[in-house]
Amino acid sequence: MGELPDQERSAEIEAIRAALIDGENSGEPRAFTVAAFKQRMHATHG
Repeated sequence: MGELPDQERSAEIEAIRAALIDGENSGEPRAFTVAAFKQRMHATHG
């Protein structure tokens, strides 16, 4: 796999940076339980 041109690499890095900032600004973390997740997915998607 070859290296990306500088412009493409810069765009990818900026997209990652923006996603990290969005995650940091999304609020406090919430508890996660597999059982509750499965229940929500089953209710939503059958």
